[in-house]
Amino acid sequence: MSISVNGIQEATSKLSYITTAAFNGSIYQYTTKLNTSNFMTEGQLTSITTLPSGAAVSSTNCPAGRILRVVGRKLYPGANPGLAVGDKYNGSVVGTTATNHVWVSVFDHITGLRGYIDPNSSGFAVYSTDRNGAFVDSAEEAGGAPTRLGASIYTGGSVTAGTGLTMLGGIFNQYKSINALAGGATSVTTTQLLGSIVTQAASANQNLTLPSTASIILALGSTVGASCEFIYWNTTNTVTLTAADVNTTLVGTATFLNRISRATIVVTSATTIVIYIV
Repeated sequence: MSISVNGIQEATSKLSYITTAAFNGSIYQYTTKLNTSNFMTEGQLTSITTLPSGAAVSSTNCPAGRILRVVGRKLYPGANPGLAVGDKYNGSVVGTTATNHVWVSVFDHITGLRGYIDPNSSGFAVYSTDRNGAFVDSAEEAGGAPTRLGASIYTGGSVTAGTGLTMLGGIFNQYKSINALAGGATSVTTTQLLGSIVTQAASANQNLTLPSTASIILALGSTVGASCEFIYWNTTNTVTLTAADVNTTLVGTATFLNRISRATIVVTSATTIVIYIV
């Protein structure tokens, strides 16, 4: 509710969050009831599993890249029952370290879903503190990219990410895990393909079949433009990449020579990807 003072309307909250991962399982409803034995109010958070439309909440309808508007209400441990460590609901402990923090109510314009999120979770990022909560354009409704451009970052300090990506003195240092394929292996898994360096023991020149397009999109998220880098290292033999299905398009020379080779995987639609080989 906004308040008018001397003819000037006080601004309402324009804060929004953008999801950095699928948020099914990360949005909750809060319920309370009166305990008739001690006349104390009890509360609990439970995961929302059904959309207002009746469809089941899933990673498809609650994907990364969704903008969630802040409704305004917050829940606090101690002030709201069921959140502080040890709080009970119907005799069972529901307050744990996982709930012992502030919760913020949000609204998803696309699905009509309304619930509470942990605003400090890695699955959510502040989208804009200057965006009108009622503003929705056609690009957002269609899942387009223009409304999902995040704020730029300009800093003279260091930027550190928990996944091992750091920026020190203006230089990015990225640390990737190494997955070794046995000599003669003819396929690579989604886990090996995404975000790691794949090495292969000496073997005859061969084909290396990629995972299905659907599994790659599921791992990257269905947001158009989502991408990652694939690095393959074979110092002895050459290998030729082969798409698992017609929804993956290879651009560039698909044969990796006896050296470190790189490819960029980009989601181009909800069902297709393009792999640029350099």
